[in-house]
Amino acid sequence: MGMNPVPWTIHFPDSDLEDLRMRLERTRWPGDYGNDDWRYGVPESYLREFVDYWLTRYDWRVHETEMNSFSNFRVEIDEVSIHFIHERGVGPKPMPIVISHGFVPNHWDYRDVIRPLADPASYGGDPADAFDVVVPSIPGVGFSSPLRKVGVGNRCAPTSRCCACRPAWASIPRSVSTSRASLPRARRTSCTGACFRPAVISRRLKSRRYSSRTSAIAFGSCVEKGLGEP
Repeated sequence: MGMNPVPWTIHFPDSDLEDLRMRLERTRWPGDYGNDDWRYGVPESYLREFVDYWLTRYDWRVHETEMNSFSNFRVEIDEVSIHFIHERGVGPKPMPIVISHGFVPNHWDYRDVIRPLADPASYGGDPADAFDVVVPSIPGVGFSSPLRKVGVGNRCAPTSRCCACRPAWASIPRSVSTSRASLPRARRTSCTGACFRPAVISRRLKSRRYSSRTSAIAFGSCVEKGLGEP
């Protein structure tokens, strides 16, 4: 794979899904006395509902198909395998933008804003506002795992160089993060190309109360105004 990103299709074999189903069915519940208020951790009643959801209602293939409707890539940088979505902008001069998650969520949290940012005209916007959207899975999270070396999580440089400093994207003007300023700061200190001017946005943009268009406009506003630490 090397330094050149290659298209990647998300797929888990049926045997893996069947193995997960069997593990869930064979869960041995230990009992959970006196934990209705979560004082000892996650209550068994909550976990039972969660496991039932996975067994009877959650359909991985539906979500897998939706994930593959985006342009997924993988690249290996500094012995770290990085996954990212790259949706090219539909407009006269799309501006590249990297949208990164923190250590709790993952790249898929931004599925509702990727296309409105890349193709605003299809959502009632102006094509001149289009972005080339890059959404990486940060090292050690989601499809950018497992890690096989230490120290990657503290600097996140592989993601920066993978998604921004390649010759084709020599000057990405903005990086948006929901993890306060920790990840953008790591990129500023580790990225020799000085590509990023980070913007920090509120996690509430991911709330279902916000439409995709509203979230996209909010993202664009953050980028345009250069919100976040300088």
